[in-house]
Order: sequence, then structure tokens, then C-alpha cells
Amino acid sequence: MNKIARKRQNLRSSMARGRHGPRLGAIGGFTTVEALVVIAVLGILAWIGLGLISIREKAFLVVMKADLRHIVTQQEPHAIDHYKYANDITDLSFKPSEGITVELLGEARGFTARTTHVGLPGVRCAVFMGTVSSIYGPATVSGAVSCDGMSGGGNGKSQQ
Repeated sequence: MNKIARKRQNLRSSMARGRHGPRLGAIGGFTTVEALVVIAVLGILAWIGLGLISIREKAFLVVMKADLRHIVTQQEPHAIDHYKYANDITDLSFKPSEGITVELLGEARGFTARTTHVGLPGVRCAVFMGTVSSIYGPATVSGAVSCDGMSGGGNGKSQQ
């Protein structure tokens, strides 16, 4: 075989192997930079996941407060029509939101109501209006929805 034929043969075989041919002693795996990038991406995803849990809890809290506000708006017409506030949720044209439990105590001159949510154990929101023999905690101001039991500063009052 002549020199030119050997060069062509070598060129063909090197092209078939790739540009530089197989690396001798190469070990598959991640470089340090690649590993750091993967760790950073996983950290960001974990941080986002924790934020979504917090958003979910806040959404449950908003639903609890909204149900109480709805009860307040339903109680006034009931009191006008029946000369007393409703003592049972079925007396109102109101259906609690999914996962919400409502406690209601209505009397002639006022009422108090409290909500809990299955997704927020230990958290309660309450409201009262008028004069009632006993007020469900954590309500402290007439007409204001109050909540307790939230970790991280979720204990807040919301005015009507």
C-alpha cells in the first residue's frame, strides 16, 4: 500500500471515530461545575415548592374568611324576616365552601360564627355581630373577622 492510500485509510477511520477519536482513560461523570449547576437548580425548585405550600395555606385562610363574610351578609335579612339571627347554617341560604366547617350561634340581638378548614388544622377564624351570650374565639371586635393559630404571622384581623 502506498503512502497516499494509507493516509486516506487513516483519514476515513478517524472520521468514523469522531473528530479526535476515542479518548484514552476518559471516565464518564459530571464535572464540578455541572454538579454545582444541578445543586443550584434543585435548591431553586425546593424554594419554589415551599412557597407553593405557603400560598395554599393562605388560600385556605381566604376561603375561611370569605365564608364568614358571606354568613354576615346572610344573617341581616334573616334577622329582619324572623326577628332573630339564624342559629343553624341550614336556616340561611348559604353553603360552606369545600373543606370548611362552620359553627354558628344566633340569638335575638346578635350572632357569632367560626370556621375551620381541614387543610389548616389548629387555625380558626371567627366573627360576631351585635350582642351574644358567648362569642366564639378568636373574634374580639364586632364585625371584624379574626383568625388565630397561623404560624409565620398569619394571625390577622380583617375588617368587614
